[in-house]
Amino acid sequence: MIILADTAERSDEIDLSRAEAARERAGKMLEKGPPADPGDAAAFEASLKRAEMRLKVARHRRSQARPGSVSIRTEE
Repeated sequence: MIILADTAERSDEIDLSRAEAARERAGKMLEKGPPADPGDAAAFEASLKRAEMRLKVARHRRSQARPGSVSIRTEE
């Protein structure tokens, strides 16, 4: 399989607190209203989407059992 991308990041390398902070910063910038430069608005939106995707991937990764680990589920 060939994947063409500008950037790539392994799911186990994502820092949840850093991604959350980036999402909050981008969200606050967008809440202030549209910036004078349309390019800035696009950059803020892209930053927000990137941070949200990082959070989604990292949380999914952490919710999965690690290779070689045992997951025990109990019924309540």
